[in-house]
Amino acid sequence: MELSGEPEPEKEEWQTETRLVSQEVWEDQPYERTEIKTTYEMRLVPHVRSQYPFEGQGMSMAKGEVMVLINKTNGDWWNVRKDNGQEGFVPANYVKEIEPKHMSVQVQRPEKIKEIKKVCTHYFTYDR
Repeated sequence: MELSGEPEPEKEEWQTETRLVSQEVWEDQPYERTEIKTTYEMRLVPHVRSQYPFEGQGMSMAKGEVMVLINKTNGDWWNVRKDNGQEGFVPANYVKEIEPKHMSVQVQRPEKIKEIKKVCTHYFTYDR
C-alpha cells in the first residue's frame, strides 16, 4: 500500500436485502350449503271415520264422516282434519281408525347445493 496524501476512495458495499412480500391470489374453492326444499310425495296417511255426530271444540262432524288423523293427542281427544281443511279435536271414542289412504303430502327436505366461490388467499414469498 502506497501512502499518498490522497484519502482512499470509499468502497460501497451492496448487500442483498431479503423481505417478505404478500401476494394476493384468488382461487376457486368448492362450497356446500343446505337449502330447505318443499316437495310433494305420496304417503299412506291415517284416517278415521266418525261413529257419532259431534259439535264442540271448534269442530263439527257428521256420523260416517271420514277425516285425516293428524295426531292421537291423548286417550280422550284426537286431532283430525276434514276434507274442507278444517282442523280440530274430537273425542277419541267418537271416531274409529280405518285403512290409511295414499295422499299427496307436502314435505320439507334439506337439499345440499354445491357451488364454487372465489376466495382470496395471501401467500408470502421472499423478494431478493
